[in-house]
Amino acid sequence: MHRRLSRNVLRAVTTAAAAGLLALAAPAPGQAADAAPALELTNDLDGESLVVEPYGDELLGKATVQASNTGSQELKDFTVTVDATALRNQMEVTMAGPDQLACVEKQPLLFTCDGKKLNGGKPLEASGDMSAPTVYFRALATARPGFTGEVRAFAEAGGAQLGETTFKTAVKDIGLVVDRGGRGSPPVETKPGATLRPPVGFTHYSQRPLKGVYIGMTLSQGLSYTEEFSNCEYGVWSDYGPGARCYIETPIEPGHAYDLDQSPLKVGATALHESWDLDVYETAKGTEYLNLTDVHRGTGRELKLVPRAAGPGKLVDGGAGGRFTVANDMDYAAVGATVDGKAGQVVKAELGIRNNGPATIQNWMGSEPGEAGTSWISVKIPAGTTAVKVPSACATPEGPHGVPGAKSYGCIQGLDDYYFDAGQLTPFVFELRIDDPAALAPGSITVSRPLEDDNTKNNTAPITVTVDGKTGGGSGSPSGNPGSGSASGGAAGSTTTGSGTSAPTAGSPQGSIAETGAGALPWYAAAAAVTLAAGVALFTIVHRRKRHAETI
Repeated sequence: MHRRLSRNVLRAVTTAAAAGLLALAAPAPGQAADAAPALELTNDLDGESLVVEPYGDELLGKATVQASNTGSQELKDFTVTVDATALRNQMEVTMAGPDQLACVEKQPLLFTCDGKKLNGGKPLEASGDMSAPTVYFRALATARPGFTGEVRAFAEAGGAQLGETTFKTAVKDIGLVVDRGGRGSPPVETKPGATLRPPVGFTHYSQRPLKGVYIGMTLSQGLSYTEEFSNCEYGVWSDYGPGARCYIETPIEPGHAYDLDQSPLKVGATALHESWDLDVYETAKGTEYLNLTDVHRGTGRELKLVPRAAGPGKLVDGGAGGRFTVANDMDYAAVGATVDGKAGQVVKAELGIRNNGPATIQNWMGSEPGEAGTSWISVKIPAGTTAVKVPSACATPEGPHGVPGAKSYGCIQGLDDYYFDAGQLTPFVFELRIDDPAALAPGSITVSRPLEDDNTKNNTAPITVTVDGKTGGGSGSPSGNPGSGSASGGAAGSTTTGSGTSAPTAGSPQGSIAETGAGALPWYAAAAAVTLAAGVALFTIVHRRKRHAETI
């Protein structure tokens, strides 16, 4: 006979069974935390604000969001959202490369990115790291100087947030910035005697008003000012050319644009490849780089600013400036020599190169004296002689400079002087010992200036050594047209020269490297090839300008 279980007993048994099943289904202590996905987000700004300069497309700010899987399981399905909506009307936000394919702009400045695509199409393994993503910021033309906004990035999986990171972006208050006449435009073609008025303007990209602005301007040697303003002082800047420092006292309003009411520039008779540079500053400290000599104040009208009704243009980093290519001729001439002596005697051959003009030429195009020389001189020693004393500016094919005894030399000219002026002569004096009168044959001096010399017929001149007015039976005549610049005759042991190699008269331009030189000048055998390859590009004016940082 079966006995029926009471209702209380049945309830107790059922409760115990349910509890047992729940216990079996529950994870062991610590397993719940390991099973839950965990993703830590950070960024590469280390707590600093990302400062974006408002120069249009040229300069972008960027920040990278980084993700680390701190859980015990790989992450397959997750998203990373970048919320930059706080930057509306101030910045443009973009992504590039694979990040651009992985992210969708759900609404303006709100991006949702597929985590697996951010990781190259693979799940993010446990303890793995990835970039998630890199974000680029560009200030809009409507951006407010000094604006700061927050960007938030957060990760989600299955509707749950896994982690987040935030950082701030700011639009830099840069103050005075050029928006007309910026550097980098192609050269303007012109001719000697022309006058040109480069347009120059700026915007005061700031929330701070100013009482006035400081102007610093430099010209290359072939340009000059057609007017000297009474609120400017003028002088010579280093070896480069004319310079000016000005102060314009007038209210400068935040966000307003102004144009400079400057006078035209005059292109001189010796101009060839010319340039001008101009910068605008809030304080006089900005023009300290203009260490002018022979300073005087202008006596004309005041230099003024004209408010621009059309407002700011495209902001340009680096100030204003431009280049001119002048339709002018230039002529490098090699200067040879004829010397006479006796066997065993040391004779002096006064060689050189001369700028026959009319254009003045830059000696070097680099940012420091001696960098990127614009001419190359080759000297072939006459057969039957030995070079016993060599200018310090001349080197053997193996490299050492000023070393006697070689058969040929490569020389550099006047690199301690910025310009090789029209009419200027640079001498190279070699002392030659007559070893074998019977073997005497002419050597040569050749000057190379690729693609620029309008008269190449005088680029080579002979170096002739005679004994009692006679050469030997050797061979070694100079290549190319011997040109003009040497003459024969004279007493034994002396150098006899015609008008082409006569020493410059008092007051005439002097070469910057004399016989003994001004100390050792660096030279490498490969320089000849570099110069030839450079061609016209050597004349791109590389003018180091320091834009001084200012704190107002």
